[in-house]
Amino acid sequence: AAETRRFRALLTSTSGKKHLLYVGYLNKRKNVHRLFKVVRELSEIRSDFILDIVGDGEERLELEEFVRANALSDKVKFHGFKQNDDMPQYFAQSKCFLFQTDFDIWGLVLVEAMAAGLPCLASVHAGATQDLIKDGITGFATDFSETDEVVNRINWLLENPELSQKVGENASRFIDANITLRTSAQGFVQAIINASGSK
Repeated sequence: AAETRRFRALLTSTSGKKHLLYVGYLNKRKNVHRLFKVVRELSEIRSDFILDIVGDGEERLELEEFVRANALSDKVKFHGFKQNDDMPQYFAQSKCFLFQTDFDIWGLVLVEAMAAGLPCLASVHAGATQDLIKDGITGFATDFSETDEVVNRINWLLENPELSQKVGENASRFIDANITLRTSAQGFVQAIINASGSK
């Protein structure tokens, strides 16, 4: 979080674009295609944004082809896998973190994004969302199958930078006060137990 703040202080946007960020595996379970639907609809409202995708996986080539075929190349940028040391600069330049998944038992990357002070739209299908997101306060619990809702929420965040920043600050404080490596591990274990018990 300190590294992210340092990068944020040094940052000057040369493109004028507002960055949205997705970090994660590029596989079917993550259903990243849904983010492209969001991008397409959002681009009908505004043109001053770009979605940065950090991560790799078996679906990357297919996703890149989808972006090209749907003329979204100026709105979506693939950065590939990055080491943890590289992440503060991505967190620093981003206005919003998109934690899109169809199923995640936990979600450590959500913890990292919140700690970095980013307002997060977090999937209702992730265990971490239930534990970390107080809707409208520390982030937003979101069903990414509801494209219009996601688009409206992102547009609101970009239109209201002061309020958006406040949500990010709340998220960072919440993580600082409540989450350690130990509690993250406990949350992960408890989520596995809960998932096993519900089968």
